[in-house]
Amino acid sequence: MHQDFFQAYLDYTDGGETPAFFRRWSAVAMIGAFMGRQIHVKFGNSHLYTNLYVMLIGNAGTKKSTAIKQAKRLAREAGYSKFSATKISKEKFLSDLGEQDDSEASLGNILDANLWGTDNASDIRETWICADEFNEFFANNILEFCSTLGDLWDWEGPPYENRTKGAKGQGHTVTIPNPTINILGGNTPTAFAHAFPPEIVGQGFFSRLLVVHAKPTGVKVTWPKQVSEQDTAKMVERLLEIKNYHFGEVGISEDAKVLVDKIYKTWRQLDDIRYEAYGGRRLTHLLKLSLVHAAARLGKEITTEDVVRANTLLHHTECFMGEAFGEFGASKTSAQMHKIMQVLEGHLGITAPQLWSHVQSDFDKLDNFVACLAGMQHAGRIQTHGDKLYPVKKVVEELHTDCVEYNWLTKEEYGR
Repeated sequence: MHQDFFQAYLDYTDGGETPAFFRRWSAVAMIGAFMGRQIHVKFGNSHLYTNLYVMLIGNAGTKKSTAIKQAKRLAREAGYSKFSATKISKEKFLSDLGEQDDSEASLGNILDANLWGTDNASDIRETWICADEFNEFFANNILEFCSTLGDLWDWEGPPYENRTKGAKGQGHTVTIPNPTINILGGNTPTAFAHAFPPEIVGQGFFSRLLVVHAKPTGVKVTWPKQVSEQDTAKMVERLLEIKNYHFGEVGISEDAKVLVDKIYKTWRQLDDIRYEAYGGRRLTHLLKLSLVHAAARLGKEITTEDVVRANTLLHHTECFMGEAFGEFGASKTSAQMHKIMQVLEGHLGITAPQLWSHVQSDFDKLDNFVACLAGMQHAGRIQTHGDKLYPVKKVVEELHTDCVEYNWLTKEEYGR
């Protein structure tokens, strides 16, 4: 029996400073991109595929870029080539997708054509946006681009069409059959706040986005581990095994259906109002992740094990979603509040005068700083001990239920 793919990937990418949770999610996104529309699970009259939108968010130095580049490098070694450009306009992105060379069709597309008896069924346009600096990916009009990506996340039906304006009304229409987009991006709370207005978090694209937060491991590794060619070859073999094991529908066991129903009906909406729209898509995220986990173990049916692990991953991610965006959008002083939290988390206790020396350029007067501190303390964001200020640590809310399996996560992931 093979070792669990995700544990094998964590072992393969270990030996540096990158948080295990970032590496796990990068592996999940990698399989999602690798499988594309090759497998699906039925959901009513629709099909759900493995494509995912994942954003790793952490302060500078959390090694988000390393996690993303490791996954991208391994996927490339395994023959995946449908990466998006590192920086591109929405129009060029859609044009490239619509004009994707049919000769690059994957083995899965060819077999799909044989399976369904028509070439049209295999006419798929897919791409993976691997952007360790996600905001830099957008050449222009980031909000309009994100809106389009939101539309393409679960596209089914007739080809997607985008008409551009031209001189004297002579526009150009780009037609994209079966658009399949995957995202693995990186961001910092500060960079995110600079790029997006607060109200964007509650809109379409961000309800489809799985926001993953981690803090620096605190480990200092001067010389990261060099991965051997033999170990890379083994991981490539595992990926190709996953890629070629199945085409078409993946079933779901009756026990798994019962468990999904239980999770859906008992899940509690996140307290953070910024994630209100996310709750409406949580079931879809759960099924997509269950499909990814089934693929990772070469399963042709989603089992309760796949559902439990997908739900464990989602629940643990949700526990830290509020920290991912920091104080973004919380109030008029959200930027100042975020700066205060950053300073507090970087010190083992700090006095108010010392804190002021770090953030005085963010306030127009001392009275506003004092009022901000008072408000944060009243809201339970900071606490005092003696004359020093400390951030209130996020406590992971354990679910004492058969819907999660905490032991599946590593000690670093669960105990962070």
